[in-house]
Amino acid sequence: MDIQDTTLINQDAQAELAQELGQARFDGLVARFLEQLNTQMREIDQALAGADPAGARRVAHGIKGAAGNLGFTGVQAAAHGVEKALLEGADAVLPLADLRTVVSHTRALRA
Repeated sequence: MDIQDTTLINQDAQAELAQELGQARFDGLVARFLEQLNTQMREIDQALAGADPAGARRVAHGIKGAAGNLGFTGVQAAAHGVEKALLEGADAVLPLADLRTVVSHTRALRA
């Protein structure tokens, strides 16, 4: 995944959510999502280390859904790449590295 070719954050979707939910509530959801990513990335690593690709795929699917709901399109796309690789029985090393990179860049944008 080329990060330059990916829109990491859908600003319009986030602005709409912030307006509907209120900025404070939206900011809280975003903060919780970004915090939970640490745990979820560890869960993927643990599932893969334990030869549980289905478990890793479920976590990636959850990341994809939450990211999409919050307008984090880059994280959503990268998590989809991990989920797809695992569903197809392919090696998820590169998609997982892409996800880590996108998460890092997304965090930097939100800082």
